[in-house]
Amino acid sequence: MSHAAATAFGLQVNVKKTVVMHQAPSHDKSLVSNTNITLNGTKLNVVTTFTYLGSILSDDALVYSELTARIRKASCSFGRLYDRVWSQRGLHLSTKIQVYRAVVLSALLYGCETWTLHMRHVRLLESFHIRHLRAILRIRWQDRITNEEVLQRAQMTSLEAMLIKAQLRWSGHVLRMDDSRLPKCVLYGELSSGKRHPGGQYLRYKDSLKRPLNKCNIGLTDWEEQASYRSVCRGIIHDGINHFEANRAAQAQVRRSTRKLKSPSDIISQRSSSSNLTCSVCGRICAARIGLFSHLKTHKSS
Repeated sequence: MSHAAATAFGLQVNVKKTVVMHQAPSHDKSLVSNTNITLNGTKLNVVTTFTYLGSILSDDALVYSELTARIRKASCSFGRLYDRVWSQRGLHLSTKIQVYRAVVLSALLYGCETWTLHMRHVRLLESFHIRHLRAILRIRWQDRITNEEVLQRAQMTSLEAMLIKAQLRWSGHVLRMDDSRLPKCVLYGELSSGKRHPGGQYLRYKDSLKRPLNKCNIGLTDWEEQASYRSVCRGIIHDGINHFEANRAAQAQVRRSTRKLKSPSDIISQRSSSSNLTCSVCGRICAARIGLFSHLKTHKSS
């Protein structure tokens, strides 16, 4: 249809730049290999990933390719500014942080409003954020500075808070659209036919929105009504992000305190209390059953 419309206006479609990507069901990938679309007698190439408006779309509808590309571009942006910005002692720290926000984070979080992320993806992005903040602040791992202190020195929030803020603001924008708009139809749309494949299901964008709403202490039932007013929606998101950051910092402090309370003597006494983890040959105390099993194999081999 696009070729016919282009021909009607005297335009010509470039066959070399035109490709085809088919999102087949997960249980039947043979449809991709059988895809045969021609243009002026030339068969178009079938690809698994396609770049559209700077975002990478994949045939499996996952974000692995997009995250890899975003991290690569953000790393390149950070590396190009290392000599002129990050290593310059004459620049104030606030200036470096503003450049980091404008250049690196904008490249990293481009299009993050529509990402469907698992916690492993969030941890991957969070490690990128903390690692580069440590480089800007000149903090080495030998300094034994926690991630919370790094964020406090940089006066920045966690990357998860940035993701939550961007996705909630975009979802509120979609909710304020007319019912005839395509983004709102896709958000509220449901399949009229088809079956769910056995086993675990893919995480949907709707499901990924419930998690940040719960973390920000925003009611699921009241969110649609609150998001209908832009100023009210922005205020609720701002308060929710502050609530999330406070809880996250408190939980991190509790985990760190609990970990530090366990001294090496306590760990040894805890291990010795479980007699089933003691080697019957040499008397060595193992931390887990798999460790004891591997240790006993060394005696058998010797």
